[in-house]
Amino acid sequence: MNSCIAHALRVIRPRKMALLLNLNVLAGFEDPDRTFYMEECPPARIYVMKRRLPMMHRDGWEGNKASSQMNTMWCVWEWQEDGTYGSQTVVHRMDWAADEFARFRAAHEAESEAA
Repeated sequence: MNSCIAHALRVIRPRKMALLLNLNVLAGFEDPDRTFYMEECPPARIYVMKRRLPMMHRDGWEGNKASSQMNTMWCVWEWQEDGTYGSQTVVHRMDWAADEFARFRAAHEAESEAA
């Protein structure tokens, strides 16, 4: 995974890229690709989930429902006018169950329009 993310940012260089990642990605340090995409080319925004996301189950599944054991975050890289992905990351905490997505989307659109 680390090499795929680093490759995308180094070679493909998308205008915007959003990935749902395990929160543990913030803590790793021994992988040079992870160091690249979290320190040298950091995301513009990170949305940390206050609650764990529910597990998805196949339509019609009638077996036991698994609980999620993983803390997650959305990482968003966004191309800047200076030709880089920037050097600062803004961290937001959000609660998917309280429908804060709409509030964060409105804030992001306002930031984008102001830029």
